[in-house]
Amino acid sequence: MTLGRLSAVDISAGTNTLIYTAPARSTKFSATVNICNRNDSDVVIRLALVDGVLADLVDADYIEYDIIVRAGGLIERSDIRMVEGQSLIGYSDSSNVNFQVWA
Repeated sequence: MTLGRLSAVDISAGTNTLIYTAPARSTKFSATVNICNRNDSDVVIRLALVDGVLADLVDADYIEYDIIVRAGGLIERSDIRMVEGQSLIGYSDSSNVNFQVWA
């Protein structure tokens, strides 16, 4: 797998959104997710690792839940071990929040 940015998504407010799906025949790798709040106020985010796609999301898949990202702030979640077919799902209670996936 090529190292670098794998995905960049600007989240719509209040919607679970597919951020990245590991491609077929990909080997195990570690992903890092950066979440940037471009607002003048705090936002609440969620991040899930799903065995499948967005429709497969269940409560047990969350790795971050209702985390506050300060106004103009950033959080980073690193060393997310992914394999073929797994997906990262993001959520924000506000627009102007972007998720980037790196490997």
